[in-house]
Amino acid sequence: IGVAQRYVRVAECEALLAEDLRVFGRKRPLVLCEYAHAMGNSCGNLDAYWRAFRDPANPRLQGGFVWDLADQGLLKRGRDGRDFWAYGGDFGDSPTDGTFCLNGLVFPDRSLKPGFREAAACQRPFAAPEIQATAAGETVALAVFLRSRSPIPLLDRFAFRWRLEADGRVVASGDADDAVAVSPAADPLEAGAGAAFACLAPRAEGAL
Repeated sequence: IGVAQRYVRVAECEALLAEDLRVFGRKRPLVLCEYAHAMGNSCGNLDAYWRAFRDPANPRLQGGFVWDLADQGLLKRGRDGRDFWAYGGDFGDSPTDGTFCLNGLVFPDRSLKPGFREAAACQRPFAAPEIQATAAGETVALAVFLRSRSPIPLLDRFAFRWRLEADGRVVASGDADDAVAVSPAADPLEAGAGAAFACLAPRAEGAL
């Protein structure tokens, strides 16, 4: 096993790490220098890799890189008068790699593709929040718990805001500057540094 591998499936990553330890007695980290090719309608399985990257059972599986960030297309006007992102072959060039320069998470003008949003969701520094709601008369008490996925403190770098919607309509919103750190033992999700804050919101039909 090398320090870097390309396009290795999740199960194969775990097998490579186990073999490296069992056969060679080595505990080297494994970093995927490429694990997703962001070309066309792709990046739909990033969550499977990121579950493995964050699995405490695989501390040596330390992440990877998407190929690549941005499309390398050039703006060109077509015969119909409309502009488009041109690639290999659109300029009479030959030989060419065709569309293989259009394999980024963003378009050439840096507007976002769906794959970028998928990657951002997988790599976000906080896990999806757990929300506990308790009705109390005309109000609903909401307790929101966040868990940081980062090995370094992040809470002081973020401003927390909340919004309550009912059938697409905002019925309450506010800031959560009173977020407080909770110990791993108090974290309702799993061990890890987190934050918790509470708020009161008016009851609304369809809000819960």
